[in-house]
This record gives sequence, C-alpha cells and structure tokens, in this order.
Amino acid sequence: MRTGTSLKIAAVTLSLLCAGALAQQGTGTGTPPPAGGQRGAPPAQGQGAPPQREGGREGRGGRGMGMDFEGGMKLAGRGYKALKDSPFDASSRARDLEALQGIEQGLIASKAQAANLPMSPKAKEKFGTDAAAYQTALRKDLNAAVMAALMTEQAVLEGKSADAKAAFAKLGKDQESGHSLFQKDEG
Repeated sequence: MRTGTSLKIAAVTLSLLCAGALAQQGTGTGTPPPAGGQRGAPPAQGQGAPPQREGGREGRGGRGMGMDFEGGMKLAGRGYKALKDSPFDASSRARDLEALQGIEQGLIASKAQAANLPMSPKAKEKFGTDAAAYQTALRKDLNAAVMAALMTEQAVLEGKSADAKAAFAKLGKDQESGHSLFQKDEG
C-alpha cells in the first residue's frame, strides 16, 4: 500500500474516532445529546439523569471526554495487553478489532487531556520549564501511537497478519519510548 494512501486512511479513521468521541460526549455522561441537538444543562438529579461523577462534568474527565489522562491510558493499556499474543488472523479478528478500538479511544481521550498532564521527572530534565516544547513532544508521541494503532487496525481489516504484527510492534516501541519520557515513576 502506498504511504500517501495509508496516511489518508489513517486521517479519515482518526477523524471518525474523534467524531465518535464527541458524539458520545453529549452531556458529559457518555450519552448522546438530547433530541434536537441541545447540549444545555443535563436534567436535574431525579429527573432521569444518571448520577454525576465526583466533580461533575469537568471533574476527572474534564472537557466532557468522560475520563482523565490516566483513565485513557489504562483503557489503551488493556487493549494493548489483549493483543500481545494475538496471531492477527481470521480467528482473532473480532477480538483484535475490539482491543484496537479500546487502544484508539484511550489514546484519543488521553490526548484530549494532555494539557493537564504534569511533567515527569525525566521530562523536566529534557524540557526544563519549556511547557510548549513538552506539550508538542507529548502530543506528537500520542499521534504516533494513534497512527500505529490505526495502521494495525487497517492491516487486520485487510487480513494482512504480517503487516498487523509489524504495526503492533511499532505501537509497542511507541509505548515504551513514551512511557520512558512522559510517565511518572510509580514507586
């Protein structure tokens, strides 16, 4: 497949993912907006509204995406783990696509919260106080991971097991490099 075509496919898929995330955003509860497209205030508690998360709409999820940066990364991580031993063939196609969807949604949700992510100690060493350079590098890293996930999905959809494995390997390398720079040490 030509690189230009691959990038166009990836861009369209990314656009669809973002549109899907915005459609789910609705009133900040993961439900579509009410009939007529009005996104005004959600119904009051007791009037058919689901219980509010702690902190309301702008709480952990902020921007209405429904989850914070860490929540998105955990969703992506679960999808990644589900694919680690996949043969990426017809027998695993449905599971592969479901796991890839989780990776893509988690990465997009995390990207929406990237501005809220404080610098890790390693990022502080590299970027110092240059928040713009840090944000640029973080967003580029997330873009690369999304693109690798989309290329993996594209290969799965086309039944190209070897291409899917190669794209998934790139996703693994993107994950390792991103975590080494941007993830805070847990200990």
